[in-house]
Amino acid sequence: VVGLLFYLSHGNILMPGAFLGLGCAWAVIFLFMAHKFYQEQTMSTAFATVFGIIYIACGRGILILLRDIEPNGFWLLLLCLIITWATDSGAYFIGRFMGKHKLAPTVSPNKTIEGAIGGVLVAFIAVMIYNYYILHWQTVFVLFFAMITSCLGQLGDLMESWLKRWAGVKDSGKFLPGHGGLLDRFDSMIFVAPWVYFAALLLKLL
Repeated sequence: VVGLLFYLSHGNILMPGAFLGLGCAWAVIFLFMAHKFYQEQTMSTAFATVFGIIYIACGRGILILLRDIEPNGFWLLLLCLIITWATDSGAYFIGRFMGKHKLAPTVSPNKTIEGAIGGVLVAFIAVMIYNYYILHWQTVFVLFFAMITSCLGQLGDLMESWLKRWAGVKDSGKFLPGHGGLLDRFDSMIFVAPWVYFAALLLKLL
């Protein structure tokens, strides 16, 4: 419900639909929080419920808004996937063969600083190739864009690992057993998509 209401904003805060969509979304979130607090009498549980709504519904809803950006929404959405896949692959292989220093041992013991840097480098190479054939952005901008986006993707991955440890579960769900759950397949996108979306809007304004 929140994701659907969020989509009504259509990414334009000047449109009446934005006030309706975002206003209704926040109203639903407030009601959820009030109901949870009334049931549990603990503010932490209420905040956890609200965070889950914002984290999943709004984070995924931006993917739809990103796709609808004209004229390059499809290519920007594909860019999110390419950066995420390149970062994950680079971090995994470089971390596996060269990783020595732990990145966040209490959250994700297998991640290393070397792997994180490798993920950024591989993402940069992938975005440079993609930019050459599709986007045609300036090289300096692509450098900073790829670096920030790759780091946000890894931050999203760490956030998902932290949430699972906080909840005391191995997988975020049973739909993809052995893969960390379905949410694990899209944890990076929840952080990457909003940044790409608002960066695209900013570029259009500039």
